Amino acid sequence: MNHLAPKEVKDKVEQLLEQKFDNDFKPSKLLDAMKYATLIGGKRIRPELIVQTGRMLGCIDEDLLFEVSCGFEMCHASTLLIDDLPCMDDDDIRRGELTTHKVFPLSTTILAGGCLQIAGTGIVHTVMPSLVPEITQAFGANGCSYGQELDMKAVGTVQDLDYQEEMNSGKTGALLESAVRIGYLCANAPKETTDILDSVSFKAGLLFQIHNDILDVVGYDGRHGEDARMNKLTTYPNKFGLDEALNKRDELFKETISELKTLSTKYDTTNLENAIEFIAYRDY
Repeated sequence: MNHLAPKEVKDKVEQLLEQKFDNDFKPSKLLDAMKYATLIGGKRIRPELIVQTGRMLGCIDEDLLFEVSCGFEMCHASTLLIDDLPCMDDDDIRRGELTTHKVFPLSTTILAGGCLQIAGTGIVHTVMPSLVPEITQAFGANGCSYGQELDMKAVGTVQDLDYQEEMNSGKTGALLESAVRIGYLCANAPKETTDILDSVSFKAGLLFQIHNDILDVVGYDGRHGEDARMNKLTTYPNKFGLDEALNKRDELFKETISELKTLSTKYDTTNLENAIEFIAYRDY
């Protein structure tokens, strides 16, 4: 199976992000923190979903897909920066490197988080204003931020499965689902196709979280076992055991790919299948 992040979209998005940071902002420590938070690594799986969904559905404007992906990644980087703060998860390591607040003053880090949200939304508004409500929904108080709040409330406790799935559908699922929606909105896809993709992206979000929870047990980002956020008790391995979490992931992956393949008579689903495989079986 493919455990490495797809490179073509990742490399192009990171190159565009570098250009935007260098060309669109005044040099400052604030800008340095924004760049650091966004460019210290990452899978770029959300841009991969945006671009490959758009391509699969015949979007004729590749530049649009990549521009929107850059805006999305700035907003996403903001959520990670916030997630790592001392008042949140208090993490020292992100993607194998020091977290932003360990490199920059806390005040600068917080400002960088806000500026990344504004800058990312601004990019999306510039290239396709009709997507702004999608961005604000995905990242706002009904989406990722709501999931983060539920996550913080769950620290040190064991919540039931309904709570866990609501938390995950906000914090993790909302952004993956939104990335696929953005891809099909850019392509103006028909409803019978978007209905299937909504279901596929929901399952992909759940896959992402189950595998995240598994990585918390087996190790990632240079950490292993008990060092990997094990204060989080509301996880799939803690609820079902590691073996059952692995089985749940494998079965859900098969189900997700099977549903996506129902579109293969009309579209080439290969690259989107590969992206979902990476979500389910990545090493980090």
